[in-house]
Amino acid sequence: MLFIKRIDSIFLLLLIFAPLFVVMIPGVLGIDYVYFTVPLKWGVLFISLFLIMRGLLNRSSTIPLSSILFFICFFVIYLIRVLLDVYLYKVEMTFYSNSFDYIEGIVYCFLTSLSIIFLKRVDFEWVLKRGYLLYFIGIVLSVFISLVLSTDLVQRQEGRYEGTQGLTSLVYGHFGVSFALLSLVLFGRTSNSIISKVFLLGCFLLGLFVMYLAGSRSPLLALVICSFFLFKDKVGYLKGIFILVFICALFFVFSFQITEILSGYGGTFFDRVQMAVEGGNSSGRDDIFKKGVDEFLANPLLGNAFLIQTWGIGRGIYPHNIIIESLMATGILGGWLFLGWIFKSLRAGLRLFNTNSNLGWISIIYIQQVIFGMFSLSLFTHDKFWNFSILTVFAYHHISKTKLDYGKG
Repeated sequence: MLFIKRIDSIFLLLLIFAPLFVVMIPGVLGIDYVYFTVPLKWGVLFISLFLIMRGLLNRSSTIPLSSILFFICFFVIYLIRVLLDVYLYKVEMTFYSNSFDYIEGIVYCFLTSLSIIFLKRVDFEWVLKRGYLLYFIGIVLSVFISLVLSTDLVQRQEGRYEGTQGLTSLVYGHFGVSFALLSLVLFGRTSNSIISKVFLLGCFLLGLFVMYLAGSRSPLLALVICSFFLFKDKVGYLKGIFILVFICALFFVFSFQITEILSGYGGTFFDRVQMAVEGGNSSGRDDIFKKGVDEFLANPLLGNAFLIQTWGIGRGIYPHNIIIESLMATGILGGWLFLGWIFKSLRAGLRLFNTNSNLGWISIIYIQQVIFGMFSLSLFTHDKFWNFSILTVFAYHHISKTKLDYGKG
């Protein structure tokens, strides 16, 4: 009975927090991660279908479908493109060995995101606190796996940790940043307890340590941008910029000492950041971006293919930038719908952030996922981008409705 009563909140917890916790368990036990991640994925999909059917049978959605029209229209066009490429045109595909996996990824992203608009009663405070606990346990387990149980499966040849089997260094780095950002959010909401503030500050540093272990650079960019919004919300634009610059200056001044302390754990984070700043090193991203743009220019009206078809490095994979991917897959029309959806959801996120600080964490994590999508993942794998884009619009549309518990008390 309690499960049914809280099913909407439990669904959000399983959807946006549980995956990065669950994937750590098999890493500790030393078994294949699919025994945990696949049941979770299908369980989330089953609840998504339940929520959608419940909403359709009751002829009610918590927000009107017109609010997500860009989202729906883009997915229809994109799915048609992928179906044609996979089954009719037989384009080169090297990312997945099974062609159906592309369809499965799109359907999962669409249904889990769509189901959010049919949520009835969500306790966001309950979701955040339990989600943060799951992240904390997951982060601790990942550090244990990386530094104590480390194998070739969780550490690349160049010294970049992946946390556990089933993750990439980029996903692992953004996991650390998400945890660090949520720690900052909760730190700003904790006014009296010194112990709580010290604990949350330690958790923030732990998240940064995970970002260091992963050695990826886009998590650092996401951390800087999202931190600015958090500081701006508390002290204003000018003071927010000053605080951010001051913190960056401290890291720069003590960079040698920090490097000395962290050198014992390996990792190539500082070297990679330095190469990016001084030499413009992008790990081959520039070439892949260019090939994605070339695919779009080959057929700008309708798009050329949902995966890169140009011969050479990158053939058969996605362009590692969701905006370029939308253009090369769906052309001007689909790209316009996709950009329109990003603009609409980001605008809702900023308004939500400025209106209700208790829900600001949704906007912050969404901004992080947008930045993540500019450098990696694809439209059919970046489910967190789609989930948080809908969740942001959902939360903003109903921030003033009493039937939803937003944790204002």
